[in-house]
Amino acid sequence: MRLKRSVCALLAVGVAAGATAVGAGTAGAGGGGAPTVKIILLAETTGESPAAVPYYANGAQLAADELGSRVEYSRIAAPLTPAAAETALNQALDEDPDAIIGFPASSQTIAISQRIVDSGIPFFSLSSGEQLVKNGPNGGDNIFLIRPVDTNVATKEAEYVVDDLDAKRIGMLCVDNATGVNGCNAAREVFDAARGVEIVAERTNSTTATDLTEQARAMDGADAIIDFNFPNPIGVFAQQLIDNGIDVPHVDGASAGIAVASGAVTGDAAVNLRGVDDCVPTVSKSRKVRNWVSDYEGVSGGEPPIYSAAQAYDMVKLIAAAARQAESVAPRRLIRTIAGMTYNGICARYQSDDLNVLQHTADLTRWNAEGEIRVAKRFRFAPNELAGVVPETTIPPTTVAPAPPPS
Repeated sequence: MRLKRSVCALLAVGVAAGATAVGAGTAGAGGGGAPTVKIILLAETTGESPAAVPYYANGAQLAADELGSRVEYSRIAAPLTPAAAETALNQALDEDPDAIIGFPASSQTIAISQRIVDSGIPFFSLSSGEQLVKNGPNGGDNIFLIRPVDTNVATKEAEYVVDDLDAKRIGMLCVDNATGVNGCNAAREVFDAARGVEIVAERTNSTTATDLTEQARAMDGADAIIDFNFPNPIGVFAQQLIDNGIDVPHVDGASAGIAVASGAVTGDAAVNLRGVDDCVPTVSKSRKVRNWVSDYEGVSGGEPPIYSAAQAYDMVKLIAAAARQAESVAPRRLIRTIAGMTYNGICARYQSDDLNVLQHTADLTRWNAEGEIRVAKRFRFAPNELAGVVPETTIPPTTVAPAPPPS
């Protein structure tokens, strides 16, 4: 079902800082010879798996509805495992799209990156594994990272734990795929270099873990905890820390906000939790963003958007704007245009650097016991900034928890 169409704004084109700047929320009328661009989203939505969230699908569909005839949009569910992601990618390529937005997990994209590069189709990654930057082992000219590089964000999180929280005894939890490997490697470098800081416990978990009691109890004695995880395990872990009497600051990335928004983290667990979102649309003071939040809630049944909804929306609009500017949907023309343009979106001001990274800011977030969010700190990343902590060993694929033994 198509989402309700929002009021369209006019496309504004200007020149800034030597790059073409395109205004946000620009629906356009399809005139001026602008070609129709075919975009496919590779992501699940609510109900398609236990890990699925509605934000990607809702945000992209809202943008497509606003753009009307300027875009031909569809979505293919892409389950979390690399094998299922490859099947979804092959289905998408069979439909001959002009651009693809996809894969919330870095492990999905990393595992099939060569297939993506070989396709030559502009691919906008919903995940930001350091391996996927343009000159990285799994990157390519046609792969753009929507989000700040994961290891850069992890470095900022670890510095926050040391400098702002003044933590000396730190517990770490790492999901056993690219998210956890990259994040914990970057954080470990910060902690190892900091005077008087000790990692007192380090544990792992699968992406679908439902009992993290051992991991939570292992954190006893830490004065702060940092983890790099997926939303469902974070919801479990945050509450089990409190259940086991471990009442200390707990820092995670974007999964924290998803876990709180789902209602899985409340009370003291929510108060202790810090997250890092690429943007927080619901607390923005911008009239443009507030109007967009209202539009989104109008088609989502009142559920507020998070960063991923805004980014999916922005990428559909950015791709359509690039096609209009290039007057073409030819892959090389689109790639060159996107690499040289600036797009003022809902979530951020996007401008590609030499690594094909489009966004260079993120927000440290906190919550009260009722789950109300606020921005506590803004992180900024320099163009071409790279933590450079990708391990030489193979990144483990996304895993699932083992089946329970027969009762």
